[in-house]
Amino acid sequence: MNKSRVNNFLIVGLFFTLIPAPLFSAPTEKSLITAWENQQRNDPNTLVFEEISPNTYRFKTERFPFDGELQILNVTIDEQIFGFEGSVIMGIVEPELLDLPEDFSKKYSYSYSSWIQNNILYYDKEEEKWLSAK
Repeated sequence: MNKSRVNNFLIVGLFFTLIPAPLFSAPTEKSLITAWENQQRNDPNTLVFEEISPNTYRFKTERFPFDGELQILNVTIDEQIFGFEGSVIMGIVEPELLDLPEDFSKKYSYSYSSWIQNNILYYDKEEEKWLSAK
C-alpha cells in the first residue's frame, strides 16, 4: 500500500471514531430504571429510597403508610402508544411493595394508584431523556 492510501485509511478511521453517537439514542431498560429511581427520590412524599440490591430498594413514603422493601418485577418499553406514534415512547416500571397487609389496596386505593402513576415515564426522542407525565 502506498503512503497516501494509508493516510486515507487513517483519516477515515479517525473520522468514524470522533463522530458523535447516532442522532437518536434509543432508550434502554437501564436508562428507564435510572430515571425512575430519580423520580422516586425526588418525590416530595418519599422519605427513604435506597437500593439494597439490584432491583430491590428500601422505601418509605408519606403518601401512604409504608416503610419496607420495594422490588422491581418488570420493566417495559412500549413504542406503540396510541396517538403518539413516532415521537414518544412509554416506559413502565412495575414495582411490588413487599409484605403489604391484605387490605392495603382497599384502604389506600387513591394514594396507592397516584403513586403507581409515578412508575410510568415517557421518553422524548428530541430531548433524549425520560420524563414524567407531569
